[in-house]
Amino acid sequence: SRVMDEDESGEVGLEDFMRFSKDPQLASFAASLELEQFFGILSANDTRCVDIDAFVVGCIKLKGAAGAQKED
Repeated sequence: SRVMDEDESGEVGLEDFMRFSKDPQLASFAASLELEQFFGILSANDTRCVDIDAFVVGCIKLKGAAGAQKED
């Protein structure tokens, strides 16, 4: 299993994110998402790295919002 934060800095840059986006687990989660746009939101248009906690929280919120839309 690959780890997104390969250098263990606690942050993920766009390059790390895009490399990991090919991972089947993330790809299945994000099949209906525009990954670069999602990361752009989290990283303030790639002006800063995203810490792992913020990334996970963003994914959870996004998944919750997607689930709520399906119920409508």
